[in-house]
Amino acid sequence: PWIAVLTEPDACDSESRMEETFSALKSALSSKCVDLISIRVSFASSSDDVPTQQARLVSLVQRVKSLKGQDELDFVLVVNDNIDAAIDGGADGVHVKEKDASSIPSVREKFTKSGRSSCIIGTSCHSIESALLSNSYGPDYLFVGTCYLTKSHPEKTAIDMLEGPELPGKVKRALEMQNPPIIFAIGGIDEKNAKEPIMLGADGVAAIRSILCSPDPANVAKAISKR
Repeated sequence: PWIAVLTEPDACDSESRMEETFSALKSALSSKCVDLISIRVSFASSSDDVPTQQARLVSLVQRVKSLKGQDELDFVLVVNDNIDAAIDGGADGVHVKEKDASSIPSVREKFTKSGRSSCIIGTSCHSIESALLSNSYGPDYLFVGTCYLTKSHPEKTAIDMLEGPELPGKVKRALEMQNPPIIFAIGGIDEKNAKEPIMLGADGVAAIRSILCSPDPANVAKAISKR
């Protein structure tokens, strides 16, 4: 299965936090099982000014990009909702928010004008209706969830509030006549449950804390890849 790893929103809150994030990403990538890295950062949680945080984000993107080609590593690197950091850091593309899916064509245009011949753009969806709409704008991949309980969506406190592990497969089938993008199941994914959404039709899974907060991110990535 395809495997994506997303950073936590506080990944660039400080130099030390950035170092922790980079170290975990490097370990995960060393498994040679990770296909996509999405650097997702929120500036709201840091006391530093925005220019400082932006510079730190660009630095993290550049450092992760520098791992490409080392030990035959091959992966796609995108930045969440920050096209300037993606371009300045040399990322392969951008992940746009679900509500901003209509901006995908203009984001591609901006990348082209920056001198890139191509870019990878993804977005998120939480329903078949959202996926159908988002796919009309030509994303390369979709994060579909929420599959399981997760700290990323603390408002979803019970299983019956989730979209569930069935949704990614349903989205894949709904889009099969429309040149479907790669479908990643997301939300509470770990080495114990990763198999379920894939068996139900997802192309792969996207994980956050189960990999990056592990003492051994590479080992968890390998375990997920065997599901």
